[in-house]
Amino acid sequence: MEMRGRSVERQSSSYIGLSGNFFASLRDVKRESKPVSLAVFYSFKDISTDKFIDSLKTSDPDNITIKETIDLSQGGLSIKKIINTTALGTDKVHYVFQNDGNLIVVSVFIGEENNFTPVLATMQVLTK
Repeated sequence: MEMRGRSVERQSSSYIGLSGNFFASLRDVKRESKPVSLAVFYSFKDISTDKFIDSLKTSDPDNITIKETIDLSQGGLSIKKIINTTALGTDKVHYVFQNDGNLIVVSVFIGEENNFTPVLATMQVLTK
């Protein structure tokens, strides 16, 4: 796996109508002849999980519905797994959690959930 951080100058971004920072991407560099993207990581200041879910639904109301939300605990993090429908007809998964006043959103690429699960198992809060 390869985790690539983005330079501060390139982080400002918008996702599902929310302004935030696209700060990292995760790729599998061994599975195929070229790297395969597994997930991208966003940070949103002063955004709640509920606001994220509302923005997700309103970003494409004809195609996106929330199928399920699951509360998880991993490495000291309280994570919400959000499963939604898409225009492609394939479900998509987001993992969201709060960290230092920011909502961290891990947007898993469609079809990569099984490959991302072992990475999720390694996530933890780092104490200072």
